[in-house]
Amino acid sequence: MDENLLQKGLNELRTRMQRGEHVTFKYTKNDGTVRTAVGTLDKELVESMTKGTGSRKPYDGVFTYIDVEKNAWRSFKESNFIEIV
Repeated sequence: MDENLLQKGLNELRTRMQRGEHVTFKYTKNDGTVRTAVGTLDKELVESMTKGTGSRKPYDGVFTYIDVEKNAWRSFKESNFIEIV
């Protein structure tokens, strides 16, 4: 995927999730399979699922989100993002 399109898609994904939306999207897992996920970064949910200080070392190129189907934190390599469904 073109780098500009990738960043545009990731920015839209992050923005919609931070607004509290449950967004369906696809990415390629490390094993090569495609995963369709439903995620959010809703502020209240993030706060309720954060343990400790809530601060962590940021990892460049990794997108972290809450999987609303599994009710757990998940992440993927940003370069593996495919699309918002």
